[in-house]
Amino acid sequence: MTASERRHASSTVSDPESDPESDPDPAWHWFTSPHWRSVLRSASPEEEEATSLLYVADLRATVTQRGHDPAAATLVSDLRAASAEFAEMWDQHRVSTLRCSTKSVFSEQVGRLDLDCVILASPLSRQRLLLLQPVPGTETTDRLSRLLPD
Repeated sequence: MTASERRHASSTVSDPESDPESDPDPAWHWFTSPHWRSVLRSASPEEEEATSLLYVADLRATVTQRGHDPAAATLVSDLRAASAEFAEMWDQHRVSTLRCSTKSVFSEQVGRLDLDCVILASPLSRQRLLLLQPVPGTETTDRLSRLLPD
């Protein structure tokens, strides 16, 4: 995928009103951006709650792994202040690593995009790469191609 294609794919889920440099953490967006949630719609309220719990449990695992990292502590503090939902779930003390399955993303330009999700983790760093690919047998590949410039 070219840089141009990445920008267009990214714009499918990005909030044009937010500053992408301000906080790239997906948990921050999930709990503070109604736009983010509207694009990453869940199939049911139960699935949305499960996604919320997973973001919180993964962040708790990350904070634990990083020890006394001020940036991680600040993110948790800011999320607790910004979202009652996050604060309530944080207080449940669940710990889990992020896992991902098929996601449906809704684009105003082309409609529903069904994407298989894989998370690649580097054993040498704390970085993870989220890889989204069109689900075979859906219209997603064609719809994604319509997002690319001519």
